[in-house]
Amino acid sequence: MAKRPPVSRALLAVPALGAALALAHAGCSSEDTTCPDGVSQKFHESEFLEVDTVWSADCGPHVITNFVRVGEGVTLTIEPGARVELAKDASLQVGMESYAKAGSLSAKGTLERPITFTRHDAEPWTAIAVQYPSVATFEHTVIEGGGADDPMTANASLMIRGDYKLPRKDMATLAHVTIRDSVGPGLWIRECGALTAASTDLTVTGSGKADASDMTHFPVSVSPTALTTFPAGTYTGNAVDEILIDTEDTSLGVPDVLEDVTVHERGVPYRVGMFAGGSLRFGTDDAHPQSTLTIEAGVTMRFPKGDDAASGGAIVMTIETDSASSELPGTTLVAKGTADKPIVFTSAAATPSAGDWRGLWFGLGANADNVLDHVVIEYAGSDILAGGFACPPDHSNNGAIAIMGGPAAKAFLTNSVIRHSASAGVLRGWDLMQGAAVDFKPTNTFEDIAECDQTVMALDQGDCPQGSCG
Repeated sequence: MAKRPPVSRALLAVPALGAALALAHAGCSSEDTTCPDGVSQKFHESEFLEVDTVWSADCGPHVITNFVRVGEGVTLTIEPGARVELAKDASLQVGMESYAKAGSLSAKGTLERPITFTRHDAEPWTAIAVQYPSVATFEHTVIEGGGADDPMTANASLMIRGDYKLPRKDMATLAHVTIRDSVGPGLWIRECGALTAASTDLTVTGSGKADASDMTHFPVSVSPTALTTFPAGTYTGNAVDEILIDTEDTSLGVPDVLEDVTVHERGVPYRVGMFAGGSLRFGTDDAHPQSTLTIEAGVTMRFPKGDDAASGGAIVMTIETDSASSELPGTTLVAKGTADKPIVFTSAAATPSAGDWRGLWFGLGANADNVLDHVVIEYAGSDILAGGFACPPDHSNNGAIAIMGGPAAKAFLTNSVIRHSASAGVLRGWDLMQGAAVDFKPTNTFEDIAECDQTVMALDQGDCPQGSCG
């Protein structure tokens, strides 16, 4: 299974500059807001901003020939109407992980005088990269033509990078922003970084590699913790019109999702992970004893097809805790669709089939706050690599919904459809000594289910009663 190459925690590689690092550039000085007579462009080459700096619309276009980095505690302000051109492989870097004080980029255009970041020549530039603890604001701004090959930015034009520690960091505002013609993702929100609640009206178009199989295929890549703040906007006209939920972040050191997260309906589907076998995991620990995943009506979540029975994707709802206590409230899934706008969990395969992905997995039972109403779960039921939960014993331990290691407090699936499962519809993976039987069949529809619509309940410790299906 292909994996994204390891990513350094440094923001961007910077060439050795020696003595030239001290603000080497031509044209205006960094502090000036006007240009000398006869100067029509300002060039910025290997420039490290150590004082608050203003780039005016009158002094420009501003041309970044290599890189500009905003220093610790420094603010770069770009005035309305300014034009910033970036040469091949050039970048604008806001902050570093080592900063004790945040750097800041303020790019506040207006409807009449937008700010533009664009190519200086025919070749793509690299990225605008914002690294926590630094912050950035983009209003009425166009970002176009970025995404040059760079292992740090994965062909993204705008990268918002948090740290590896919860809580999430709302560190960038994107309001009335258009990102277009990016080689890879127009926007990449990484680790525990996120946008602010003031973000709105984001457009990403003309972006992504049509022939790619990794995150460069998608116009937007968002870490799970950033989903709550992902704004309304337009995300069409790209190589693939889907929002990637980057579950690979967890393998790079980000914990399973431990905070409340909302997946908003944004007009295009979500792709859960770049590669088969990944999981969108919600868990708990002592500092986060409860987390809730809320999915809005109309959302479609698509899962990569596994190459074999053991590599399908999954949403995993489980208690993951270091606590000695077993009384933690645990995780909750609230997915309330409507008859007109159901929530759909499905395969991402061009030609889907039963067992393409695993399904919804509730570990250590399912509490009474879980809700799945007006949802469709289809093409699931591949191997979830577990055993000892199913009755009858000659069936697999798999299901489009699997409740394992503890009882369900109620029949939380209502008015819904499970279809094209390669195993059971609902795996009731607890025995009657742990909790009462819960019937998931009323109000729901089961179509093309390979095994039981719902499995029978074990009597005690896997002792299966007579009978085939529940």
